[in-house]
This record gives sequence, structure tokens and C-alpha cells, in this order.
Amino acid sequence: MKIIVHYPETDQKKEELACRAASVHGKAVTEYIRQLAFSQEKKIELTRQIERKAERETVTPESP
Repeated sequence: MKIIVHYPETDQKKEELACRAASVHGKAVTEYIRQLAFSQEKKIELTRQIERKAERETVTPESP
């Protein structure tokens, strides 16, 4: 099987790809949490914990 992959060549297209990938990942996490057998309050707390962790681990272009 052969697979042809076309990577984005410009910075703008790379940024768009990164945003789309982040969106897909975010939707997958949201759906997973929605399907958990937890109370609504526990789901909200879990979401907030994930958000805080993501904020601490976010890497920006200026970060080393």
C-alpha cells in the first residue's frame, strides 16, 4: 500500500493544520467526557482540571 502525504508548505497553512488538529482533539475529549458515567458536576470538574493542566503545559513559539 502506498500513501501520499502532502504537508503544508507555508507557515499560514501549518498554523491552520495545527488549529484543525487541536479542534479535532478537543471534540474527541469533549465527547469522551460526555459519555462518562459521572455526575454533571464531576464532568465539569474534570473538564476544569484538564483545562488548567493544558494551560500549564501549553508551549508557545516563544517558549524554549
